[in-house]
Amino acid sequence: MAGHVKAAFSDYLTRFPDVQFDGVEGDPDKLCSDLRAGMIDVAIAPHGSEEQGIASRPVWSERLVAALYPAHPLLEESRIYWGDLRREIFVVPRQGIGEMIRNLITARVTGQGYRPNIITQETSLESVLSMVPVGRFITIATEASMGVAWPELQFRDIYDNGGTARIDFALYWREDNENPALQRFFTMINERYPA
Repeated sequence: MAGHVKAAFSDYLTRFPDVQFDGVEGDPDKLCSDLRAGMIDVAIAPHGSEEQGIASRPVWSERLVAALYPAHPLLEESRIYWGDLRREIFVVPRQGIGEMIRNLITARVTGQGYRPNIITQETSLESVLSMVPVGRFITIATEASMGVAWPELQFRDIYDNGGTARIDFALYWREDNENPALQRFFTMINERYPA
């Protein structure tokens, strides 16, 4: 997500230098609460949330990847499927999309008589990724994490029946928000990511 967000906001700030931009990070629930309260104009979060008075628009999709430590046995596999992750210990952050990743792991890895071992940390994804090389657990991230240099990590796509596993992102905003800067942002988004 970071690559798409950076490109979209860099383009926006370049095209509209008179607009003040203040970024806020948080989990999707916090962002939705901030939208309802009028504290933010737009949120980028996983697609699928629906709430009265909040509009949404899909923007992009990202591949999901397993972040593995260097000696992990799955690195020898040509493809990694959700079922291959069944015996892993996962660590996910509570911040950002961590809770959504936790739910996704639970849905994809749970089997008859088996529930995945997932540890949630009160930290960011970057902190979780920095702990993976210790070799005690793995994590799941989006392809945007691969854009940062993590020399002690190996990223591998995760596959499901339809190809690479993906997560779709959307923009969310209050339907009654008439901020002119937001309208200019939507114009640019429509150019970059046609509906």
